[in-house]
Amino acid sequence: MQKIWAPLIAGGSSPFSERTRRRLLRESRAMFFHAYDSYMALGYPLDGLRPQSCVGDNSQGGAALTLFDALDSLVLLGAPEAFRDAVNRVLSDFKVCATPATARQCAHHAATAQDFDIDARVHVFEMTIRTLGGLLSAHSLILQSPELVPGYSGGLLTLAEDLTRRLLPAFDTATGLPLSWVNLKHGAGGAVQCSFRTDDAVV
Repeated sequence: MQKIWAPLIAGGSSPFSERTRRRLLRESRAMFFHAYDSYMALGYPLDGLRPQSCVGDNSQGGAALTLFDALDSLVLLGAPEAFRDAVNRVLSDFKVCATPATARQCAHHAATAQDFDIDARVHVFEMTIRTLGGLLSAHSLILQSPELVPGYSGGLLTLAEDLTRRLLPAFDTATGLPLSWVNLKHGAGGAVQCSFRTDDAVV
């Protein structure tokens, strides 16, 4: 691997011919869309898709983890239309359920859209790099190239702020080291207890 990437890191020319580079790009793009399209058809709005059974699966509370994780990749792989569709899907399907909110408000909201007001214990690191990272990177890409999503008004950033607020209780520890898990609805001390242990910090 070092032999392949060293010239690129050092600012030298690519070790791949243009023909090979294009072939690898096509193969990478095809593999990505095989997984992404299958997830959207068979797994969404669950977190993921089991590759053998093709059954949707929730690993982080059921907040469409894979969709958020894929947002910036759609741009990097040269699929602006798919990116626009994905962003519009997020903005259409996900809303911010105000915190604190009454049980009646959240019950009505849950019947009409998805949100991050989920009574589930999620992994702080996974939700940060995949969901929060996906929201922020997509928001940044649109700000840099507004033509990606015409009329965009910052909805992804609003969702990112809501999710961040729900993750913050994991950082309220005696040592300052965050917990590995947090309940998105109730915080670290919510219905599902997240006690701090020496092996429970995100390193």
